[in-house]
Amino acid sequence: AISYVWANLAALAAIDADTDGIGRRFERVLRAGAMDADEQLELLGVAPEALPALGVAALDRRLTALREVVEGA
Repeated sequence: AISYVWANLAALAAIDADTDGIGRRFERVLRAGAMDADEQLELLGVAPEALPALGVAALDRRLTALREVVEGA
């Protein structure tokens, strides 16, 4: 469960860090192969120590947008 949460927060934070460059950053991670999780975050443009705050903030933005859609329906 912890790995699942970490991966989701990492993906949300990485996408929000640079939406236009996300494809290139994920390609760098795939080309690099096996690595430590902190190294992966750095390749994605996310400082490892900032992951919790950035990931939760990104999730909050998406949930807020979803709530606005639901309330506007």
